[in-house]
Amino acid sequence: MALCGAWRSDERGIREAYSNNFYKIEGQCCTYREIRGQIFARFPSWFKFYSYEFLHSLVLNDKLYPEYCVFDDVLMHVKSIILARKIAILKEGLYYYRVWNGNITNGGYSRGEGVMDSFVFMRDVESFLLSQDLLKELRKEFCGFVTDSIHYHFKRVLPTHKGFL
Repeated sequence: MALCGAWRSDERGIREAYSNNFYKIEGQCCTYREIRGQIFARFPSWFKFYSYEFLHSLVLNDKLYPEYCVFDDVLMHVKSIILARKIAILKEGLYYYRVWNGNITNGGYSRGEGVMDSFVFMRDVESFLLSQDLLKELRKEFCGFVTDSIHYHFKRVLPTHKGFL
């Protein structure tokens, strides 16, 4: 598995670079233990490249993306980081993607629809860590992940749900 930076462009043609925030170990290979503080960081799916064999093994063993869930890539991200035997860190932006206004994260989610899905992905990640006997080892990082997720997602919808929250 490789973690790299990315280039983002929008419908107006504006491009910007996104880093993977691993400058200190760029060019090295590691396991999740060396980057444990970043396992649960908001690290987009598009910053990762997988070998076919590794991705195929993930697909065979589990359903990776829950249906009808806004945050369907969170569990896949955590699983792939933890289960990878070797993670290569690349600073260079190798992935190019385009943001469009019809995207789910630019649509209903920003108005509060699907925000409760954040509890689904937190539960799924906790279940995975328990199944791998890693919850105790990663307790501090997981608690930070839960706290950060609740703060981030609910802060985004607060203006539209003042009466609800």
